[in-house]
Amino acid sequence: MWLEQLLKELRQEDAAFSWNRESLEELKQVQRQYLRQGKWKPVKLINHIFLEMDVEGQRERVSYFPPKLLVEHTNLCNAQCIMCSHFYTDNYGRGFIEDSVVRKLEEILPYVDKVLLHGIGEPFLHPKISDYIALYQSYGAEVSCNTNLSIMDEHLARSIRDSFREIVVSCDSPVKETFEQIRRKVSFEGFCKNARLLREACPDLHIRMNVVAMRQNLKELPDIIPFAESLGVDSVAIMDLTAQKLMGNEWDEIGRYPRTARYYLEKVQEAAANSKVQLVSIPQHVFCGEPKGSMEEEQAQMAKRPMFPDAQMQRRLRESYQKLHMVKPLIPASKGNVGLPGKTGCQGICNNFAETPFLSPTGELFACCIDGVHVYGNLKEAESFEEIWNGEAYRSVRRNFYQGKLPKYCNACSFLKGDAMSRLKLTSIDETFYENEFSKLLYGLAENIKR
Repeated sequence: MWLEQLLKELRQEDAAFSWNRESLEELKQVQRQYLRQGKWKPVKLINHIFLEMDVEGQRERVSYFPPKLLVEHTNLCNAQCIMCSHFYTDNYGRGFIEDSVVRKLEEILPYVDKVLLHGIGEPFLHPKISDYIALYQSYGAEVSCNTNLSIMDEHLARSIRDSFREIVVSCDSPVKETFEQIRRKVSFEGFCKNARLLREACPDLHIRMNVVAMRQNLKELPDIIPFAESLGVDSVAIMDLTAQKLMGNEWDEIGRYPRTARYYLEKVQEAAANSKVQLVSIPQHVFCGEPKGSMEEEQAQMAKRPMFPDAQMQRRLRESYQKLHMVKPLIPASKGNVGLPGKTGCQGICNNFAETPFLSPTGELFACCIDGVHVYGNLKEAESFEEIWNGEAYRSVRRNFYQGKLPKYCNACSFLKGDAMSRLKLTSIDETFYENEFSKLLYGLAENIKR
């Protein structure tokens, strides 16, 4: 079915297109011809054919390039959100992507459908972001981003209108006090003003609001739907918090309070059912099984700890991070770390792993935006993108997925807990699934430094 649809789209682009389906090499030759002619749409459509064939054939070495790229143009941010590393890094050691790294991407841009200006930084802080957007557009790639919406004016809004189809804005509460306690250094009034400006300037733009569900905002989540509608937002995605032991925020995860979480998330679903706003994602794990405790017991547990971290804690975390940063916690990805299978069963392959690698400002390539430690390669050093894309680490992780074992390092991924992967289904989950390997690794590094 997918093949017929892709072939139909190809013939719409080029009525003379033909291909003997028995010969993949012939299809490669046709793609190379389109590449020489600068016909980016057919190049991308053929890339999708190879993607689907490789996934269907469960191939460890693939013949397609990623159709999406997450490019972190800057890891600087003007906010200090309490669940984010910026809360304690204070932009220490951060910077902007170099032109040389972006130029290295040009070899695969003809195959790329979409470039997301994505990462832990605020993309609109980069002084050359408009130039990079123009480059991606020149290869027929759609551009999008995730933004805290603290930076916006009429000129930027017009630029977004001309180059974006969708934008994701981050907002964790419809209540000013909670919003500003979570998203520190960002103004609630400024967010609302910029959202309305963006909606007015870009009437056809799809605006999605991303919400991180946590102990601090759980009771306010049902009101996020009417709030989003009042700002002209089209859809809402509620994601689960992935706690970090380094930050000591494990008790902020809503999974600690399953009955309470289920109650308020059901209220979210009810609000969405009576709204024009589409609810595209919600943590599914809270609806599994029967919670043991009562809401009263859970809410008493929720109230045991301070709701928001104080300045002393933030200062302590900053000091620990600066020591941690000196040892450069970047580890070469290998079949001995990212390639280790976990105990969780699965069918298929993670969409993000299969289609959407993450590029840091310094050229390191990661498998996804969740893993910021294991480096699959560096574009500054590699001869080509393909050398990394089909390297041993990538092949070993693909092998785990296709053998029905979720890679151990994927445990507790917020995307998997939210059931957001169309290509991947978890078939068995035990307590080890909630043990986040990324958090444990960072915590262990920090503890070694303290000793």
